[in-house]
Amino acid sequence: MAFRIHDSVARGDIDNREKGVVRGKIWLEARAEPVALELKDNAWPDLAGCLLTFTNPPQRIADPDLDSLHPIQRGRIGDITASRKVRSFDVQ
Repeated sequence: MAFRIHDSVARGDIDNREKGVVRGKIWLEARAEPVALELKDNAWPDLAGCLLTFTNPPQRIADPDLDSLHPIQRGRIGDITASRKVRSFDVQ
C-alpha cells in the first residue's frame, strides 16, 4: 500500500545542487520535526542543479499514520519535476 503524504505537507526544501544527490526537508502537519531526504540520482532537467523551496495552502490534513513515517528517508528519487501541468482552482 502506498503512503501518501501530500495532504499533510506544510512546506519543504528539495536541493539537487550536488550532482547525483538530492537532499531536503519536508515539514508535515502535526509533526514537530521535518522528514529529512537523502536520495540518490538527479531531478528532471528543469530542477537538476536547483534548490526548490515550496509551501502548501493552509488547509492541510494530518494523516493519522504520520508517526510511522521514518524521520530520514533514503533511497532513489524517482521523478522530481515542475514541468508537469497541474490544474489549480482559485475558488473563494
